[in-house]
Order: sequence, then C-alpha cells, then structure tokens
Amino acid sequence: MTMLLSGSQLLCADSVSTGLDAAATYDITAFLGRACKVLNQSIVVALLQPPPDVIDLFDDIICLAEGMLF
Repeated sequence: MTMLLSGSQLLCADSVSTGLDAAATYDITAFLGRACKVLNQSIVVALLQPPPDVIDLFDDIICLAEGMLF
C-alpha cells in the first residue's frame, strides 16, 4: 500500500517505491525533491533498500533498524 499525506508544512510519503524498478524510484524521489524546494516544505520519505543514486538525492538521511536510529 502506498500512502501520501499532505496539507501541512510536512509532507510524508511511505513506500512510494514498492514494486517499482530503480529508474522509477529515482524519478519519484527526484520529483519529491523538486517539490520540496518549490513548496518550501520538508518531505519525509520511507524507502526500503534504495539504490545509491536515490540516496544521493536526499539532503538528510535517518536510518532505522530494530527501533534504533543510525
């Protein structure tokens, strides 16, 4: 299930790349990054195993594993 919540200063997107290939994941993430700058909002995106080129698109990254921040 993909979910996108909006309507505030923070936009949250969960599992936006589930079932997609690396190229589609890159395109979606790049679009969200551009939207972040245009809308002057923060965007929180949850991704599972993003490829390195997608990771490079983020300004900040928080890794969670077993309830711990890394």
